[in-house]
Amino acid sequence: MQSLDLGRTGHTLGVRCFHGSPRIWLTMPVAWWDGCDILGGRDAAAGGTWLACSRAGRVAFLTNVLELHALPEAKSRGELPVLFLESPKSPKEFAEALVQEAHQYNGFNLLLANVSSRSMVYISNRPKDEPIVIQEVSPGIHVLSNAKLDSPWPKAKRLEQNFKEELDKYGEGEIPAEEILDKLMRDS
Repeated sequence: MQSLDLGRTGHTLGVRCFHGSPRIWLTMPVAWWDGCDILGGRDAAAGGTWLACSRAGRVAFLTNVLELHALPEAKSRGELPVLFLESPKSPKEFAEALVQEAHQYNGFNLLLANVSSRSMVYISNRPKDEPIVIQEVSPGIHVLSNAKLDSPWPKAKRLEQNFKEELDKYGEGEIPAEEILDKLMRDS
């Protein structure tokens, strides 16, 4: 599980990935990327990422939507966070532009944030036959799995509850992020 505090936005991003894909996932460790202002892990095969931020305070987080029939010719979903982080567009503007191209990717959920403007949006291109909706994300605790944002999956609900309980223990004090993440990893 990885965590990223989004500071003044009121958001904290906690991430735990479960890959059911037959693809071998080789991710380079979290580091500043050569030649740009992106910090994150990097998919060694396709060059994208599922969680990264920029020096400008922009954050992007991606989950894949598990599907029986993926399109082999689809663009790599991992490029979406990179495109956002390199873009001058606001999260909402980027998501609005993405709607036109979203069908070129296999199923995804994408959270885009700008710490400076205190804005965060969610966009997904699934289910396939429904219009794409861009949702403003309010401050608070949200869980994103391979389903929609805040879907009531038992594992996601348990993670949300356990995370709230851990945060409540510390109130306004210093939060031992690594310790909390360690506990959450063992229980979800």
